[in-house]
Amino acid sequence: MTSINHAFEKRFKLWLDELDKFINNNITSTEPVFNQAQSRLINAGGKRIRSLLFLISSQADRNREELSDSLIEIAAAIEILHMATLVHDDIADQARLRRGEPSALDEFGSEPALFIGDYFLSKAYQLFFKNLSAESLKFLSGKLPEICAGQMSEFKSRYNYDITVRDYLKQVRRKTGLLFGIASFTGAIETGFSKAKSVHYYRYGLALGMAFQIQDDLLDFLGDTETMGKPPLQDIRQGIYTLPVILLIRDSRKQNKFKQLVLQEKYDTVLELLQNEGMLAQARKFEKRFFDRARAELEHFAKGKSRNEFEFILNCQNNRRE
Repeated sequence: MTSINHAFEKRFKLWLDELDKFINNNITSTEPVFNQAQSRLINAGGKRIRSLLFLISSQADRNREELSDSLIEIAAAIEILHMATLVHDDIADQARLRRGEPSALDEFGSEPALFIGDYFLSKAYQLFFKNLSAESLKFLSGKLPEICAGQMSEFKSRYNYDITVRDYLKQVRRKTGLLFGIASFTGAIETGFSKAKSVHYYRYGLALGMAFQIQDDLLDFLGDTETMGKPPLQDIRQGIYTLPVILLIRDSRKQNKFKQLVLQEKYDTVLELLQNEGMLAQARKFEKRFFDRARAELEHFAKGKSRNEFEFILNCQNNRRE
């Protein structure tokens, strides 16, 4: 378990235990493969950060630890929706590891993994329709196609040397930022806040999610298999060019050097090039920009326990290096 996961588990243990208990006891199928895949993903760990954003938002106008069954089910739906995107991502990336364990693709094969992702998606929607208000459902339904578009955009951009920083940030917003924003916004709506007030929760989640993804992409260059749960430089090997590479290849001379190194599979030298040219440091500035945006939204939140929890999550993510 990473240090940040431990910090989350210690602070939010009651909520996380309820969340995992509900998923393990209620998201079951007559098809054993679905149950095996669900159990593996849940038990492999993770911070459940999207679900926590929803739960914290849902308590922003309340002063109690105890959660209603409905709120737990919505938080579970958010986690299950996230699980669906992970399975589909692994199929697209042909990823063999997920959170340090064999992915659904590796364990069951591409066709069953596709059905597993679809199953998770259908279960998430069951819970959303059962528990969410009409306003939250309308918002969610409007945003989910954008998440799918983000995944498709990343897939189509493989080995694309013309990808721009703007293209990348749009992908990050859709692929990761939106689900963070959806979680924070719907929690605020479900607690009874106005749409105008809930927008600040959406913006906080969106900015945090974008910083999170830029950070995650950077860890692909700086992490290792044990801490990241996947081999380093996996994105480059698969033709997925994230921010440090995009910043580098804007220069045609550096782009040619990068191409040669990749063709020769000299990935250690690629990393040295990115570090020597200052691209990892430049990418950190983008990460900081979005963390700062999220922090600015906290000024619109009422002082109290929920705001403190949002600040705790922000600080944990800002200090994340594994």
